[in-house]
Amino acid sequence: MNRNLRSNFLWHILFWLAYWLFKVHHEFAWFYPRYENFGIATIFKEAVIAQGTMLPVKMVFAYWLIYFLLRSNQRIIIKIGFFLIALTLAVVFLRLGIVYVTLPIAYKSVPETQAIFSLGATSSATFEILSVGGIAAAIILYRRNVEANQKTQAIQKEKVEAELRFLKAQIHPHFLLNTLNNLYVLARKGSSQTDAIILKLSKLMKFVLYETNRDFIPLKQEVEVIHDYIALEKLRYGDRLDLQLNINDGKENTTEKIRPLILLPLVENAFKHGASESTDNPFVTIDLSIQSGILSFQVKNSTTHSGKSDKDGIGLTNLKKQLLLTYPNHTFKARSENNVFVADLRLNLNES
Repeated sequence: MNRNLRSNFLWHILFWLAYWLFKVHHEFAWFYPRYENFGIATIFKEAVIAQGTMLPVKMVFAYWLIYFLLRSNQRIIIKIGFFLIALTLAVVFLRLGIVYVTLPIAYKSVPETQAIFSLGATSSATFEILSVGGIAAAIILYRRNVEANQKTQAIQKEKVEAELRFLKAQIHPHFLLNTLNNLYVLARKGSSQTDAIILKLSKLMKFVLYETNRDFIPLKQEVEVIHDYIALEKLRYGDRLDLQLNINDGKENTTEKIRPLILLPLVENAFKHGASESTDNPFVTIDLSIQSGILSFQVKNSTTHSGKSDKDGIGLTNLKKQLLLTYPNHTFKARSENNVFVADLRLNLNES
């Protein structure tokens, strides 16, 4: 018997035990004031036996209800018909059991006699059957609803994770291609800084290959990657690029965490489709600040385009999809005017 079966079996035992004890207490409380001269032990013993003899009919009805009727795919009118038939049979068997089994066996001291199908006795038996069946059905339906919600959440989580893996798989080659293009340009020029670029590139690729598989990374690690990427670009552009980097994390050693590859695509976009295509006075300005867990990140760059900066759509498009999946309440605005492209991102780092 596996763990789930053992757990279910235990819960069933506990349910019926609790119900049986409740009915014993209820019956004892009703009989004892009337026949206390027979003694507490005798009245209690007869209540225990009486409720034990009535339990099987109730259990059969309850299990038929939760394992047959509730799982049936029949039309509602047919289900109602089956329910009424089963209820009638349960009431008949319960009344027969009480008159011919419970009263003779259990009530030897208490002078209890009943007609089989009197109005009061039949009504009481119907209520007994409906109450225990209703309680059992409510518990089962609640558990099924909880399990269905858990399954839906698990499927949704798996879907989100699969989509994130797909987006990251697209970003990695996109990032590598841009960096290799920068390396190629400097190699063609015979730059003495090619070795330094290869070392920086190795460090960046280590981050892309290993760190981005984690759900979260320290914010300072993402900032370090931005510094390394900018260092590569500075080697490429030299003094002709006006670069400003302003980072104010509010702490000397911030402990904030962030999803990997959230900030870097904006920086990469600024160089690839901004500074690299600007012929006059190219510039990139990056501002990062944190206040009460809210991260504000702005990237400005010169551009020759009046519209969207990311022409091939991979960088910013993937970033927007990642933000929707991981930071649903983020704000992201991108605009281009007067040959300046501005990207504003605002995140609550405590959100996901």
